[in-house]
Amino acid sequence: MKKLLAGFGVMVTLVAFVCPGGVSGEPPKGSLAAYYLNRGVKNLVRDRYEAAVADFTQALSLNPEAAEGYFHRGIARRYLKQPDQALADLNQALALNPRWAEAYLMRGVIFADQGQLDLALVDYSRALNLNAHLGLAYFNRGIIYLRKGDYDRAVSDFDQALRINPHRAEIYVNRGVAYKQKGQLEQAMADYQQAIKMNPNLAEAYLNRGLLYGQKGEYVRAVADFTKVLELNPKSAEAYKNRAVAYYSQKDYVKAWDDVHRAESLGGEFPPDFLESLRRASGREK
Repeated sequence: MKKLLAGFGVMVTLVAFVCPGGVSGEPPKGSLAAYYLNRGVKNLVRDRYEAAVADFTQALSLNPEAAEGYFHRGIARRYLKQPDQALADLNQALALNPRWAEAYLMRGVIFADQGQLDLALVDYSRALNLNAHLGLAYFNRGIIYLRKGDYDRAVSDFDQALRINPHRAEIYVNRGVAYKQKGQLEQAMADYQQAIKMNPNLAEAYLNRGLLYGQKGEYVRAVADFTKVLELNPKSAEAYKNRAVAYYSQKDYVKAWDDVHRAESLGGEFPPDFLESLRRASGREK
């Protein structure tokens, strides 16, 4: 068995929120609703999601037409893993402001969370029709195309995302995955290298580069990359799984079994034919 298990790699999804206007520590004169809205944004930025929801709800009780309140409350509810409420808030924000590109973008994120890829694709495209400079919308739409196997469109969207945000390592990783799926291995490797140069602590970049080294039969380099992933994320079952296969390919069966056990302890699963090949080659059952 010469190829690595996880041939597709890892896609990194970015999610951002947009804060309309400034954030003030003092209540704007004559606008208590705006005070609660701004305080809610502060709580949202500081990951205090329940407090943010309470503030946005208070703001909306004072001004039910404040689309920003629904928008930001929807973001907070997404982080609280309340997708139905989050979606309802984004729908209301768009009912009040149907030309709000960022609201379509955020609703697309929620649809993608739920696996509703076609609806996410529609919303990301709507966002871009309203604002062609939303790099995150290109990136997230590229992720959808990648998940749907439309690699040419994925590369095109990642190109656009990089034109707008040229310093985001995650975009290079995902474009590299798309190139790899298209069989353009040199371009994939170049993107992984660039991602690592820009962010040496991005575990997904090492994981995907390791997968590509494994595909090329460069198992020593593959092992080094999977080991780096584990330094950055010691609970990565994928890194243990793929390092086990790389060790197997190097005939280092003791280390292969060690990684099999570690991967399985983290919930990782191996194809039965790989485990059978490892048993035969190593002369042991486990």
